[in-house]
Amino acid sequence: MKTILLFIILCTTTAYAQNNKNIDSLICKKWRIESNAIGGVVYPADSSEDKTIFYLDHTAENIQSGHSKFSTWSYDAYKNTLMLRDKISKEETILSIIQITDIRLVVSYAFCDAPLTVYLKVVK
Repeated sequence: MKTILLFIILCTTTAYAQNNKNIDSLICKKWRIESNAIGGVVYPADSSEDKTIFYLDHTAENIQSGHSKFSTWSYDAYKNTLMLRDKISKEETILSIIQITDIRLVVSYAFCDAPLTVYLKVVK
């Protein structure tokens, strides 16, 4: 019985680590917002210069209007969410991942009590 339980724990831990490794390779890139959707209405990005960069050390840099804001990030494989925590204010933002590929990231989060969907693409 102990052998079976140990085997299940090892398989679960390995699968969880593999999921995190996969998400790291997908998310750790430089992303640019293509558009936002709120209440079913799609709005183009405000600026093509604004970017978000996710790093392998689980830090992130959000660049808006030439100013950088730094945070840490973590991934919850069970909820399929990214949690961003601002390094200065300690404010946390939880993003639900709708889609992630090598070139596209779609996330959703609560914005003023309405769901906001953000469409991003990789900056080459």
